[in-house]
Amino acid sequence: MSVSWQRLLRWRLPAAGLLVVATFAVLTGRFWHPHYGFTKFVQLDEADHRSAISEVRAHPVFAYPGFNGYDGAAYLQLAFHPLLDSPELKPALDNFAYRARRILGSALAWVLAGGQPDRIAGTYAALNLGVWLAFAVLLWRVLPVTDARSWAAWAGVVLSAGVLHSVRLALTDLIAATLATAAIWLSEMSRTRGALGVLALAGLARETVLAAVVALWRGPWLSPRPWVRNAGRTALVALPLLGWMFYVRQQA
Repeated sequence: MSVSWQRLLRWRLPAAGLLVVATFAVLTGRFWHPHYGFTKFVQLDEADHRSAISEVRAHPVFAYPGFNGYDGAAYLQLAFHPLLDSPELKPALDNFAYRARRILGSALAWVLAGGQPDRIAGTYAALNLGVWLAFAVLLWRVLPVTDARSWAAWAGVVLSAGVLHSVRLALTDLIAATLATAAIWLSEMSRTRGALGVLALAGLARETVLAAVVALWRGPWLSPRPWVRNAGRTALVALPLLGWMFYVRQQA
């Protein structure tokens, strides 16, 4: 086999991966608008727009006609006030405590936008585009992708309905899944503290992801001492979410 042909075979999987990324970029790029940016992802409808906080009405956020809103509209509004310090939030959100406990994506958008109100909506709406790319790169290493079978598994996950819906509807699920994957990867590299910290952070994106803590448990299973340590790991992972939920309760 010639050297050039060997090089071609070596790059066929990365090339196929880049094709998936390019296809994703083209499809998501169709939602961009020169005035509204990617805020079509937020799925804000007429009813949500009328009852939204003043910042949403003051800045370009695409509103769909009729009644077809979704959860992303609530997380977008939280991004303007991640400390929940606006009296407009509670009447604007249909379930304030439930939405507010999934604060990570909203807070991250606020940080990336530098707290500038004119940049927050666009930043939150586009946030999952960057998260998707990070997830695709991370999963490529975690599997790892070395043959056609592992490539198909990678492509099946990054193009799965749940992942794509998280992008299309500006949800928090993809952020949580990406951090959970990172936590499991760190744990497999024996970086337990980092794994616990990352998974605890994921719980602030979506509380159900904390069930992944079982992937960080360690045996032997017939001895009581590991079970005590595993219980301690579980408590540490849950602590930030519990603290934030207490804060949300005080603000409600």
